[in-house]
Amino acid sequence: MIAAYLAGANGVVYIHETFRDVVELPMLPLQLDEALAKFARGEIDEYAIADKLGMDLHHLEGVGLLKKADGRALDDLLTALLEIQR
Repeated sequence: MIAAYLAGANGVVYIHETFRDVVELPMLPLQLDEALAKFARGEIDEYAIADKLGMDLHHLEGVGLLKKADGRALDDLLTALLEIQR
């Protein structure tokens, strides 16, 4: 579904595995936490994100929210989603 957001889709269609019928799902409202946008803009650091979300840095890296590059950075998919929300 995230890929559909990025592609600009208005909904998602799939074949239901039990009923074998086509099902259309509307796009769900998606609002990323403002702390992620602030981090992307360089206004706060990764420790502030961890504090805001109530998780430690290792967990945020483990679930793919943050990646280790030259320091820590947001996942590329999250960065793209933040661009769409502007």
